[in-house]
Amino acid sequence: MPTQPSDRTNRDLNAANIRAAIKEHAADPIGDFTLTDKRAGRGEGRLTLRFKSGTATWRFRYTRPSGQRDYIAFGTLARGDAARGESAGAVFTEAQARAKAREFSALLRDPATADIREHIEEQKRQAQADIERRRAERIEAERNTLQALMEVYVEHLQNSGKSSAQSVRNAVRLHLTKSRPKLASTPAKAVTSRELASVVRELVEDGKERIAGLMRSYFAAAYNLALRAETDPSAPAAMLIFNISTNPAERIGTVEVKARDRLLTDAELLAVLNELRLATALGAKAMLLALLLGGQRPLQVARVRLSEWNPETGVLTLWDGKGKRKRPRKHLLPVLDEAASVLNDLSRIERSKGDYLFSNDGSSPIGPHTISRFMTELSVRLVDNGTASEPFQGRDLRRTAEQKMKYVLRVSKDMRAVIQSHGMGGVQDKHYDGDDEDSLAEKRRVQVAWAEYLRSLSDTSSKVTPMRKALP
Repeated sequence: MPTQPSDRTNRDLNAANIRAAIKEHAADPIGDFTLTDKRAGRGEGRLTLRFKSGTATWRFRYTRPSGQRDYIAFGTLARGDAARGESAGAVFTEAQARAKAREFSALLRDPATADIREHIEEQKRQAQADIERRRAERIEAERNTLQALMEVYVEHLQNSGKSSAQSVRNAVRLHLTKSRPKLASTPAKAVTSRELASVVRELVEDGKERIAGLMRSYFAAAYNLALRAETDPSAPAAMLIFNISTNPAERIGTVEVKARDRLLTDAELLAVLNELRLATALGAKAMLLALLLGGQRPLQVARVRLSEWNPETGVLTLWDGKGKRKRPRKHLLPVLDEAASVLNDLSRIERSKGDYLFSNDGSSPIGPHTISRFMTELSVRLVDNGTASEPFQGRDLRRTAEQKMKYVLRVSKDMRAVIQSHGMGGVQDKHYDGDDEDSLAEKRRVQVAWAEYLRSLSDTSSKVTPMRKALP
């Protein structure tokens, strides 16, 4: 006959009573009775083992600071194999349950944790908060990477009208995204100077000093832009999410780059000019127009829109976004016969396609690689056939034009700067770069002399007479 409930009350919690209770509970699994540790002192709480509905549950009974009696259930009784080993999850032997009860007693004695249930709930809240914090940090780390920082920087350059935007994008993709994917995916604020220096160092060791120096400057500029974002309204708001407080690129030593001094001879310049005249590729046309106009930057020429060429006045508008200026500066150039013919031909072709004169789809201008690829192929071809003594680049044509204007045509330094739109100070901006008739007339005078010089290259009987007096 099953033991009556009254016989099961007020029994001490010990090994013998636990064994007896297990047998009784097996015979009457729907019963409800509790064993209580009677050895616990006053105010220390008591360990209990409650048998109910087939389960033996360990509980710690205590009185909350409010005077309310409470129970903390923390596990079940380990039986069979579990009773002979360590606790598995929330399963406890008697010895393990007593050890847990001592932990609760220690909490009860500390006023800060005396309300054990509230203490446990607070721990749960803290654990959940830690989980959410780590999740937020993981999302932030995935979103606010060095790669993302550089992309925002490139977008800022593009929105500011900087012609270098595409070149920076290509360099970052090649020398960071592809070559250092782990670094690219590192949170931008966690990137160290050593890690950035390793990118630059690898390029230097490969003999690519120029691109090494450029990558260093790109990193530095991107981090500086993020640093300014907090207080500079002109900096993109997207930079604020990176929480940048230091610029790791500032500690990277500068890379010494040997300045190019390649100048083309008259024969080489004539060969290049003839090749450009015969070529039909848009990259060649942009390079030809840049040369005919006195050595302009081909990327600026490649971005010319239909509306920026006025065939009636013979004036072309370029936009110079080089340097630290926040907005591109208007650069007006008088256009003579051959250059005007190139622009008119392109206008007729492109008018039905879109806004850009040098475009494959009408909606966007050709990129820098289109021009540089053509010039690289041309350089290789002319070197191979003996026409050119050594390789050359598109920027060598600009340098050659500037030197010819200086030593052959005797064009003043200020006027050369105006024609090629480089290194211009406030005085030059004020006196030479306006759209008034006097300014355009001075520019036209130089353009006429330059066109005559180019014509003289193919006429051995012709001799260009230097200007008697350098332009002011």
